[in-house]
Amino acid sequence: MPYPTAPQDTTTTSPTLADQHSPEQRRPQTQLIVLLCIIMAIIEVRCPENADQCDIAEGPWNLNNPVKASRSHQELHKELLLAHKKGLVVCCKPELQTVLERRKREQTQREEGEQSRSPLEQVLLQRQQKHQEMMKEKEEEQKLHEEVQLMEFVRVRQNLKKVHTALQKNIHS
Repeated sequence: MPYPTAPQDTTTTSPTLADQHSPEQRRPQTQLIVLLCIIMAIIEVRCPENADQCDIAEGPWNLNNPVKASRSHQELHKELLLAHKKGLVVCCKPELQTVLERRKREQTQREEGEQSRSPLEQVLLQRQQKHQEMMKEKEEEQKLHEEVQLMEFVRVRQNLKKVHTALQKNIHS
């Protein structure tokens, strides 16, 4: 029995599978072709002399498996097939659980990183923190100084307005 293959003639003008469908639509078709090839290879391995006349159900490889014959296994298999048809992902964890696990993993990595610091790294880290605190204090002092200068400017301007209005009154009177 010949294996199913893609057409070999590439010079035809008819639209190919790639032109007709998007990659999402081609994926199930290519999976089916791969599965058919695998099945055909299995049949040929089991019956190499007459692959066309070989019956798959016959032979020593078709032993009754008590697990597959059990009712619970069959129900579970049906449930998995239905979930696959619906597009449900059975093997994946819920998004919340994955996020919580990722956060926990990152936190443990941070804690391990902090514990494995050498004394030199600890001293350098302390100096860096002190330097950052000093820079913040300098910025705060600079902001206060600018506010004081701005307030002084406003007071001087108000005084000039008062003097100007007083001069205007003296001139008009």
